[in-house]
Amino acid sequence: MIGTLLLGAIIGGLLVAFWDDIMDWANAVINAVYDAILAALYAVRTITGAIMRTYVQRSSGVWEERSRIVSESELPSELRSMSLNNPRKVAQWT
Repeated sequence: MIGTLLLGAIIGGLLVAFWDDIMDWANAVINAVYDAILAALYAVRTITGAIMRTYVQRSSGVWEERSRIVSESELPSELRSMSLNNPRKVAQWT
């Protein structure tokens, strides 16, 4: 029992004595992990963009436009009824 209390006091004393060093180390680790995640995301975005550019150039040679603005009369009837009943739901698709 006394040994456990003594061990706890020693560990607590070490934590208090080296608290600033521990926090500096923890901040350095968090910043390194954050920078690694950002670098990985940038790499994925770059590689994905290169793959997509290569695919589009090989398949058609030009970029294709995937969306356009249409009038309400050009909409299919199910979308037109959805826009009249719930304009917010249609706005989420745009």
